[in-house]
Amino acid sequence: MKARNLMASSLEARYAGRLLAGAGALGLVGTIALALPGTAFATSVSGSSAAGVALSQPNCPTPVSSSPGASASPNCPPCPTPVSSSPGASASAGTVCGISKFQEAKAKVEAALATRTSRLSSLSADVSASKTLTAQDRSVLASRLSAETAGISALAQKVPSDTTWKELDADAYSMVHDYRVFAVMSPQVDLTIGADAEAAIEWTLVGMEPGIQKAIADAANHGRDVKGAENAFIDYEINVADAESLSAGVAHLVLAQTPQGYPGNHQVFVSSDRQLTAARQHLGACRSDLETIVKDLFG
Repeated sequence: MKARNLMASSLEARYAGRLLAGAGALGLVGTIALALPGTAFATSVSGSSAAGVALSQPNCPTPVSSSPGASASPNCPPCPTPVSSSPGASASAGTVCGISKFQEAKAKVEAALATRTSRLSSLSADVSASKTLTAQDRSVLASRLSAETAGISALAQKVPSDTTWKELDADAYSMVHDYRVFAVMSPQVDLTIGADAEAAIEWTLVGMEPGIQKAIADAANHGRDVKGAENAFIDYEINVADAESLSAGVAHLVLAQTPQGYPGNHQVFVSSDRQLTAARQHLGACRSDLETIVKDLFG
């Protein structure tokens, strides 16, 4: 699967839908508002460049000379003819060989850092807003987000003062490889929230099973044909069990991944996303089963 480039806004629009709308008719629970995960996750572009920030160094490397024709180091050839608007005109400040290229590259890194700062803020808000994260998972995510935010913020403060290509390239490399905000941190938050949300739903559905059984038995005792409800309940139990099997362990596996493990751990996120998607389909089937039960008993 090819890595996807900086998917941002879709990550936040993660949960929708209501399940078991007819549960109230059974006298068990009211309509259950569910937070089913839309587990689309973000990945960053892999490769040697810093998250797509190509630092193309000109022939006048570090440090960039402040005057035309000057050599930056013993190993650096003299800069070519300065950029100017007419032959013979002297180059103005900022147009000396290498300076404009360096500033352009620096601006790209600064923009990439700003994007990551915004993403980390959004992820932190997602963690705070989740109602179903376990205490342990919330603590782990909050700690990692805090550490990554501090690291990215430190780079954002340092990069504007970089004066050499070596410094800028090192900071750009650190921004991507040390933190992996999009390739690791984003799917960790998204998938952990999704896994814990599904686990909470499954726990609720399992808890409803005795009440559903009793409702079917009471209807049968009053002479009602409950064959359809009984078959739907069997399917309901199977779907709940399948959902539990698919979502179990996903959060633990996802949280075990590290920035240094990328891109080798990319497939872990892909497979975890698929498991939660499959589990969500079984939970959707539970809704249909319950609707059949309600219709058969009270329709």
